[in-house]
Amino acid sequence: RLALVAELLKEEGEILAAQGDRAAAQASWLRGLNFYLEAGLAEGSAPAPVLSQKINLLVDQLGLACLSDDTLWALFCYTELAGQYGPAAATLEHLAERPGVYDDLRPELAAFYQRLLALTPAKLAQSGLERSVIERKYQQSQQ
Repeated sequence: RLALVAELLKEEGEILAAQGDRAAAQASWLRGLNFYLEAGLAEGSAPAPVLSQKINLLVDQLGLACLSDDTLWALFCYTELAGQYGPAAATLEHLAERPGVYDDLRPELAAFYQRLLALTPAKLAQSGLERSVIERKYQQSQQ
């Protein structure tokens, strides 16, 4: 049901954008994104690729800067669950750069980088991540 509501909101955003109402379109897309994320996280296992495509489309349309801290957190959780480690890292790092967030997020940054370091080099490379960069970021999160 959540994915269906999300789809309707996404389509509403498309209509509003076609009518030239960019602000209302973004509001619909954001609501749709939040419903898609909730639906994907509710699955509890790796989400379906079609759901990931829809989420990625909305994130591209909105941009990370337009997303609230809560939405960024949900997006991080979703992308990691989906095995999209590069986007997960980018989302978490974007969230950590927001004022007043880094100190609260530091333990999760360290834990995430540890999880990445446990991946095989091939899996890291497939995600566009380099072990040396992850090791450096892990060390920084420990300071």
